[in-house]
Amino acid sequence: MGSFDILAEIAVGLAGFGTIAIVLAGDPKRWGSADFFRSAGLFLSSLGALFLALLPIGLATTSLPDVSVWRVSSAAVAIFIVAQSVILVRLRQKHLERALWLGPVLGAMIVVTTLVNLSTQILNSGGFLFEPNAACAFFGIAWFLMFACLMLVRIVFLPPGSR
Repeated sequence: MGSFDILAEIAVGLAGFGTIAIVLAGDPKRWGSADFFRSAGLFLSSLGALFLALLPIGLATTSLPDVSVWRVSSAAVAIFIVAQSVILVRLRQKHLERALWLGPVLGAMIVVTTLVNLSTQILNSGGFLFEPNAACAFFGIAWFLMFACLMLVRIVFLPPGSR
C-alpha cells in the first residue's frame, strides 16, 4: 500500500503547487475562461487522484480480500474516468476557445490513453482476462496525475494570452 501513499502525496503536492502557481502567476484582472478550465482540470485530476489513491488504503484496513480491494478500486477509477471526461468536455466547450484546445497529436494521445485506462479498469474490476491486481489501479491513478501535470504546465508556461 506504500505506493498508493506516494500517489496521494504527489496528488496533494500537485494541487498545492498548482494553487501557488495560479496565485503568483495570475492577474485577477486578466483571469479568463481558459484559466478557469485549466485550473478546474488540474484540481479535478489531482484531487480525484488523491481520493482514488486513498480508497485502496482504506479498503485494505477492512477484512476484504485483496482481489476485492482491487476490483472496487478499479471500478472507482473507471467511474471517475467517465465523470471527469464528461465534466471536462463540457467545461472545455463552454470555457475554452478552440484555438486553446490541445493540438491534434496531444489531444489524440489523451483520448487514446483515457480509453486504454478505462478499458483496463473495467477488465480489472470485472476480473476479465486476468486476476484483479494493484498495478491496474496504480497506473490508472497515475494517469490522472499525468493529466494534472499537463494542466499545470499549460497554466504556467502557456497562459492564454501567450499564443
